Amino acid sequence: MARHPWMPKAQPIKLSKQWVLKALTHLDRDPSKKRVLELETEFRRWLDNSHLALPGNTLSIKKLSGQINPFVLLSHAKLEGLSLVADLESHLKLAKQFSSIETSAGKMLEEITVPVFGWQRTHSSAQSRESIIDAECKGGDVLYVATIKSGPRTLNDDISQRLGRSIATDAPEWGKRRGVQHVDVTYATLYGTFKQSNKKDWRVLLAAYEHLHSQGATILVAPEKRTRLVFYDKGVQVSVHIRNGIKWWSFLGQSGLTFLEVGAALIRATIAPDSNRKEPGSQELKAILEVPEDFNIGILQRNQVEWALFYASWFADAFAF
Repeated sequence: MARHPWMPKAQPIKLSKQWVLKALTHLDRDPSKKRVLELETEFRRWLDNSHLALPGNTLSIKKLSGQINPFVLLSHAKLEGLSLVADLESHLKLAKQFSSIETSAGKMLEEITVPVFGWQRTHSSAQSRESIIDAECKGGDVLYVATIKSGPRTLNDDISQRLGRSIATDAPEWGKRRGVQHVDVTYATLYGTFKQSNKKDWRVLLAAYEHLHSQGATILVAPEKRTRLVFYDKGVQVSVHIRNGIKWWSFLGQSGLTFLEVGAALIRATIAPDSNRKEPGSQELKAILEVPEDFNIGILQRNQVEWALFYASWFADAFAF
């Protein structure tokens, strides 16, 4: 699809190792530390109860054939020096496991973090006019709602069109049902940036705008060179925003450190302290993971701090060492 003339230029999100380490020091104090420990407990409970949907020991070729490209498999076999299909089996399981965990981990993050930060999960049937709402929060005369996706490249054209039309037609009704005159809608991703997205998120705004324009609704702010749309319909003002990664977590937790709180909690729940040292082969990764010898915090051990730096790099377009 050709680039739309209204599409905004993405401003890069920049982080530095120094900033992340300073932020982690801040998380070592209450109330952030208390919230990290609370989140850790909930993450552990979820993981220990085997909520993660993992592929079984027996691979289904029928299921894999629609998900994994056979030309990619043959190219991968060449790169890895594999000569037998049986040798490929463990690689296929790993690929399938990553795919399975992404869906389950996204659900875990939604189910656990949303209520911790004062919102509530919304469970509606697929046929409901509220089916796209994953989370909501009412504050005064404003209803805040969010549709949450795992990453910045999960949308396709059909889904972005459907989301846009749903917001245009249904968002005013969401407000009227809850007795408010303002609705704030967020299209959110759990990690990544707008620059990293396939821009189908912005197409949600465009689809909503085009539908509203065709219906003669009052458009207060068009998504021309913006990641925002504001319109007025049926007595309700609706603001629609794209909030990727840090922007979503900052909005949810009302703090620029919320994404690190969540990351630190999940690291504590998944990564055991380890005093061993191993230098990565990648020079870029080595530069990211290098921690000053005098850096010390109670909430994360040294190897866990490395994981925190690695984790933070997924939320930025540029990471300064």
